[in-house]
Amino acid sequence: MAAILNNEQPMKGTTSVAVENNPAHVQEAFKKWMEMKSIPESDYRISSKYISFKIPLFDLFKEKLGETREKWWWDNGPFLFWYHIKSDSFYFTLEVGPIEADKRVLLMESMMEKGIKFTKKGLEIEAKFSRIFSETIDIEDMDITRIINSLDALYNKEELQGILRKLKIIYDETVIKLN
Repeated sequence: MAAILNNEQPMKGTTSVAVENNPAHVQEAFKKWMEMKSIPESDYRISSKYISFKIPLFDLFKEKLGETREKWWWDNGPFLFWYHIKSDSFYFTLEVGPIEADKRVLLMESMMEKGIKFTKKGLEIEAKFSRIFSETIDIEDMDITRIINSLDALYNKEELQGILRKLKIIYDETVIKLN
């Protein structure tokens, strides 16, 4: 009802259960959010402390840049979204993984040219991981519906969507031309 009064879309089929320091509620909310985003189960993973997912753009990069040079999460692709679930918050990250060093430096230089921010260490040949977006969300005393809304608001945040648009441009202008 509150969603309707606030001119928001009510979430169908969600349960109003307080998180009460239970990561299972975050996991349940995440699964429902993945369904809302039409992201198939094959494109995300859930564990007791971590949740991760990828989008089709990340697969395009993986086709051209290859898999990571060491085992990285479950997908071994150049990019991955992941959450670290804590009792009162979750930490959301978009990260570049350890792809082949020369390709990684080229990618990081292209991202820097487009204004995507990361630490300078990300440009070093031996660098493996670079966070290009991260944010912590407080989830204490949130019900599943509010967690879903938080996941959606975070993903739709203009800063993150701007990074994804720039990554698409980098793919179209640079990465697609690689052999």
